[in-house]
Amino acid sequence: MHQKALLFVLLAVGLVCLGLAPACRAQNQDEDADVEDDLDLDLAGTEDDDELDGDEEAPPAPKAPTAPKVTYKAPEPMGEHFFAESFDRGTLDGWVLSKAKKDDADEEIAKYDG
Repeated sequence: MHQKALLFVLLAVGLVCLGLAPACRAQNQDEDADVEDDLDLDLAGTEDDDELDGDEEAPPAPKAPTAPKVTYKAPEPMGEHFFAESFDRGTLDGWVLSKAKKDDADEEIAKYDG
């Protein structure tokens, strides 16, 4: 019986904490809005604005870093392997294009894509 009462109290405390969390967030958001309002109270045409006008020159655009030059080196198969082709020659020498066709299909779509 004591364990059930303890569980009930813990459950009630947890629900109260979850219920108060949105209220705390709303209060924090109101404080943030007040800070922004204080910043907007500056009147136009004050001395600070005149000083800032001279500083509005656009800084030079940063140069885009040049891409590093990459030297390609074809991979070399090492150890025992059954298939090794890097396809870096740009030719299909040694390869046979498939002429297989699907059974029971129209001629237009009967050709395999591979």
